[in-house]
Amino acid sequence: MKRFITDIYGQKYYIKVLENSADLFHVELRHRGEYVGEVKCILRPPDMMELSEIHIRDDSDSLDPGASIIESIMKSQAKSKDEMRNYREKGLGTALLELVIDHAREKQLRHIYGTIVEKDIIRTPNLVEWYKKRGFKKGSPYPGCIEKAVAWIYLELN
Repeated sequence: MKRFITDIYGQKYYIKVLENSADLFHVELRHRGEYVGEVKCILRPPDMMELSEIHIRDDSDSLDPGASIIESIMKSQAKSKDEMRNYREKGLGTALLELVIDHAREKQLRHIYGTIVEKDIIRTPNLVEWYKKRGFKKGSPYPGCIEKAVAWIYLELN
């Protein structure tokens, strides 16, 4: 597995593997020791991987995953503008997704799928198109899907 990925400006980011087991693939992206983003996947036997999260840090984003809206607003207001970080729009999400696809191929998996929820679309309105551009197909949320799901995405690997 790669140890670094590079953004569209040539800046290097360190890949820290938090979990790589038969059940879970979780890596974090860091730059100069700071958290930049992460990807979490659940391996579903016999040949599938669920993409449960791709997150790229943006301190001005009031919809920070894992935090309430109030916590996110208070966090962003507590930082000065010099401390605010935005790593989005640099190709890092694409690089993380490519890392996931490579990992799935190494594991000889045949499918990657995930669910897009309402807050993802609010934060990134073109998210479905972003996945489509990378070879994913869109489907309707299936019965029993995550609450507030707006789309189901999947990629068939050769």
